[in-house]
Amino acid sequence: MQYGSYTEKFIERWEKFIVGCDALEESGKWNKDELGEMEAYYENDMISIILRLIVCDDRITVEEADYLNEMFGFKYSPEELRELYEGFTADVGADPDSMLIEGYSLLKSISPELAAYYRELVSFTCGIISESDGAFAHNEFRTANHIIALFESK
Repeated sequence: MQYGSYTEKFIERWEKFIVGCDALEESGKWNKDELGEMEAYYENDMISIILRLIVCDDRITVEEADYLNEMFGFKYSPEELRELYEGFTADVGADPDSMLIEGYSLLKSISPELAAYYRELVSFTCGIISESDGAFAHNEFRTANHIIALFESK
């Protein structure tokens, strides 16, 4: 499966988001000493969203791994993504939603405009990841809608 235009759109939107992050860091609105690089902070959130989506149907396909690799320049196999997800869930615990809500609320408090853009980027990403393996899975659809709702309710 060729991802072409979706990947290009994601990368274009992600890079635009990072430009906004860099501007906030330069303005001093982002506490880099306490929170680290803003790009890394939100890349971690985005990857956690993607991992939740691709694992929620209890399988990680080669297509899903390829898509994530293409989007972020990684080289993970499906097995390595499973291990990454298990490590993520061990770190975050039983409530991964709170991490996303906290990050989004923080962004919204320092830049409502960039937060709105990030919310749209999350929604776009949920849609393309849900379709990346070429199969419709109810769990992926429900998880995507749940994640999108987290960002719309705050």
